[in-house]
Amino acid sequence: MRTTPNLLLLTGYYRKSQSMGQANVKRIYGDWTLSGLKGWKEVLLQYSIQPIQQFGYTSGKNATDSALIIDAMDLLYLKDKRKK
Repeated sequence: MRTTPNLLLLTGYYRKSQSMGQANVKRIYGDWTLSGLKGWKEVLLQYSIQPIQQFGYTSGKNATDSALIIDAMDLLYLKDKRKK
């Protein structure tokens, strides 16, 4: 698991997302209680990314993946409701 920000990679993702339109929701998932993730704070502020807390209660489980999928489904549902 990478615990320090890769600014080159993040900048590339940011530019690519801008070329596809405006990103209204910017989130990053992780266990922000880990000391190794402290370096992300300034990067998240710079890019206005909302950190989503996912505690690492168990190893090898995909709780973060599940949370991301649920959030994506919520966003799709909200988008669909706004069209009606």
